[in-house]
Amino acid sequence: MRDGQPNSPDAIRAAWDSLADSYAEMISDPSKRGLAAEIELAAFERALPAGRQLDILDAGCGVGFHGCRLLTKGHHVTFADISPVMLQKARAAAAGIGAAGACFFQEIDVRKMHCFPDGSFDAIVSGGTVVSDCGDPTAAVAEFGRVLRSGGVAGISLRNGDGPQQTGGRRELIPNGGRGFDWWFFSPESARELCRRTGLAVTRMCPVLMKPPDTEHPAEYVREHLDARDMDRWRRQAWELFVIARRVAAR
Repeated sequence: MRDGQPNSPDAIRAAWDSLADSYAEMISDPSKRGLAAEIELAAFERALPAGRQLDILDAGCGVGFHGCRLLTKGHHVTFADISPVMLQKARAAAAGIGAAGACFFQEIDVRKMHCFPDGSFDAIVSGGTVVSDCGDPTAAVAEFGRVLRSGGVAGISLRNGDGPQQTGGRRELIPNGGRGFDWWFFSPESARELCRRTGLAVTRMCPVLMKPPDTEHPAEYVREHLDARDMDRWRRQAWELFVIARRVAAR
């Protein structure tokens, strides 16, 4: 693929460089992206082993929402993103909490993370539908499986194939939906298959944004998503599926 075409590293980098300021504003606003990120992070933290300092990769870290909060819990965090502008904002956010010296920053395409050896991390979080928007979800999740240690935890945000964006009928792909990258959508079944093919076993799925947020009661809003069990109730309301999976031990 030539540079500049949709889904090329240059096209994705340019798109997110241009969106960095607006994304930073959205993720700081509970009525926009903020509470969705809180749901992702809470679901991920529930799946982590308690009482251990972990090596965690924030894959497609954006402005550093997840990684910075994981740093405050005492974990070692590697912030990775294809956009240097996003990484600059993540670095500034880490410095703002006095943690810039306790983490690592890497400009990288999540589809090709060759700078990380096999089994580098105890856990990976990839929020904000990074995997759905990276141009090749299978390649990205395969890389997650490769760099995770045996039994390691992955928290992966995917666009919901039955959600509100499916206004024109159920589609697996919207070409160039991100103006530089395609949007890939997943059902619970196809999300499980994506993980299975890449050496990950899904342990649970959490809906994200299953109804308009009630910002007066954010804790209850987040908890409702974490405790959701009725698939029929939320599958057409949730914008995202946040998938928790574990690295299957090699036989």
